[in-house]
Amino acid sequence: MQSNAQQALNEAQENEKKSLFWEAAQKYQEALLEFNKTSGNESEKGLCKKKIREMNVEKSKEFVKSSFTSKFTEGEQNEIEKQINFITDINDVSELLDKIGKNPNFCPSFQEVKQRAEKTMPVSFQITNITVQ
Repeated sequence: MQSNAQQALNEAQENEKKSLFWEAAQKYQEALLEFNKTSGNESEKGLCKKKIREMNVEKSKEFVKSSFTSKFTEGEQNEIEKQINFITDINDVSELLDKIGKNPNFCPSFQEVKQRAEKTMPVSFQITNITVQ
């Protein structure tokens, strides 16, 4: 029977082979925590630490590759540009934050967030968004 640490290490290595860097980093972290509970296993601990760093580099490369675009109507674009031009002249931080916070393009209404959450997010994120809002 394999220990939890060895099992997590094996899963991490399998995930790494499959180029699942996010999952691999998490499994290497789990393995490291399990190895830390016992004495010895210094080579495994070192391997886990090294691999966590490597997986973080690899997953950051994946993150950079992901992108998105947002389309605005011409009216929304004009409004955003007008607001940006307006706030660049404000020197008082409190007034600046007040202007940004009240602008519906920069700060959506509670109903907008709720509607978007119902359409695109899992329930846990819906609850979080509504609670934060």
